[in-house]
Amino acid sequence: MLRLYHFIPTFTLLLLLTTLSGQSTEQHPKDMVRTPFGLNVIDSTYTFTWEDNTWDWKLVKRNVVIDRYPDATVALDLSSAWDVAFQDWTPKTKHYFASRDIYPNAVKIDSTQDWDIHLESWISATKSETYYNDQSLTDHILSYQWDKTKKTWYKTFKGKYEYVDTVRTSTFYYRFIGDTTWVGASKNTSIYNAAGALVLSFSYMWDKTTKSWKNNRKGEINYDSSGNRLSSVAYLWDEESEKYRKISKIYTSIEGGIKYSIHQQWDTLTMNWVNTLRTYTKTYTSDPTSVSYIDIWDHNAQVWFRTRATSKYLPDANNNIRTIVRRRTLQDTVWQNDGLYVRQRDDMGVLIGSDSYKWDDERMDWKGRSRQQYFRSMFVTTRSGRTVTAPSLSVFPNPVRDRLFLSSEAFEGEQAVILGMNGASITRKVYHNSIPVHDLPAGVYTLLLKNQKHSIHTTWIKQ
Repeated sequence: MLRLYHFIPTFTLLLLLTTLSGQSTEQHPKDMVRTPFGLNVIDSTYTFTWEDNTWDWKLVKRNVVIDRYPDATVALDLSSAWDVAFQDWTPKTKHYFASRDIYPNAVKIDSTQDWDIHLESWISATKSETYYNDQSLTDHILSYQWDKTKKTWYKTFKGKYEYVDTVRTSTFYYRFIGDTTWVGASKNTSIYNAAGALVLSFSYMWDKTTKSWKNNRKGEINYDSSGNRLSSVAYLWDEESEKYRKISKIYTSIEGGIKYSIHQQWDTLTMNWVNTLRTYTKTYTSDPTSVSYIDIWDHNAQVWFRTRATSKYLPDANNNIRTIVRRRTLQDTVWQNDGLYVRQRDDMGVLIGSDSYKWDDERMDWKGRSRQQYFRSMFVTTRSGRTVTAPSLSVFPNPVRDRLFLSSEAFEGEQAVILGMNGASITRKVYHNSIPVHDLPAGVYTLLLKNQKHSIHTTWIKQ
C-alpha cells in the first residue's frame, strides 16, 4: 500500500517560514529520512526497548531532526514508529520550530501535528508562540489547540511576564476549546538580590469562587558572604491563622571537607525541625571516581542510615562512562544492585549513546530499560559551540547483493550496526572498507557507524 506523507505546516508557521527563507517547506518525509546525507537532515535519534524473550534490544522509534539554516531559525523534528501491520516506519508526530531573533519583535513558534492512520494525513495538534521584549526577556506566551470541528486554532493558554526592578511576576491562564472564560493556572512572584540570585518567591492559587488569586506557598533562600547557598525554607499559607507556616527546610553543612545537603521537616508537635534525609558526594583518585550517597534519618536509633549509593566510573576503552546505583532499606544489611546507566561520548564530548538498565533478581543480571543512539549526518556541535564536519560517506553498490563498500576509511576495523526494517539489528565488522551482507534477506536497511570522533548513518537496499 502506497502512503505519501507530506509536511504541511499551519498557515501562521508557513507565513513565518516564508518570511524567513522565501522557500517552500513541502517535502517528502521518507526522502528526508532515507537520504541522511542530503542538505537538510542534521541528526537522528534511535530509541530501543528491551524484550525479555530475546533478552536483547529492539528498535521501536526514531526521531529525525531537519534544520534548514545554520542559525537554526527553522527546524523540524519528525518522530516515527515501526508499524507491524504495514512492515514499515509510520510517522507519529511532527514538531516544527521557528524563530525570528529581531528585537523588540522577537518570536519563537512551536507547532505539532499528529499522523492520523485512518485519514492517512497530518492533523494539526498544538501550537505555542513565545514573544520577547527589547531586553531579550520573555514578554508573553500564547498556546493553541486545533479545533477539529471548526478547523481552526483556538487559544487555550496565555501567560504574561512583568519585570519591576528585581521583581519578576508571571501569570498564566487556561481554558478549554469552546470556553469563553479564562481560569487562573498559576501565578508566581520572584524577588532577586543585587547579585541576581533568587532570595524570595511566592506562588498563588486561583480561587474559582472569588475568581481571584490567593496565597499558597512561599520560599526563602539564604546565602553566605561569597554568594553560596546556605539554606532554603518552604512555607505554606494557613487560611485559619492567615499566616505562612513552615513545612520544610534544606540547608548545607560542611564536615571533614564533605558538603552535605540536609533535608528537614517542621514538626508541629515539638515545634522543631526534624531530619529526613541528606545527600553528599565523595570523590576519589581511583575507580570509582565519585560516589553520591543518600542517607535517611532513623528516628528510632536517632542516626543517619545510608540507603542509596551512586558510583561513577572512568571511561573504558570504548569511551563508555558507567554509573551504578545500589540500594538497601533499614531492614537490609546487604547492598542490592538497582540501576546501571551507560553514556558514550566521542572525543569532542558529544553524546552519541545512552543506555539504562535495572537489576533482574531472577536472572541475577542487568535487564535493559531504555536505549537511545544518536547519529549526526552532516555535522556535530561540540559543547564549546564549535561545529565539526563529519566525514563524507556513501555506500556502493546500492542496491547490493554480496558486499557493501564504504567510501570512507574513517571506520575501518569498527563494529557496524545494521538495522532491518523490522527493528532487528546485527553487528558486522568493517574490513577493507566493506561489510558482508550476502546472507541478509532483501529489503531496506540502515547502517549505523561509530568511531572515536563521529557517529553517522546511511540507508541502502539489499537485493
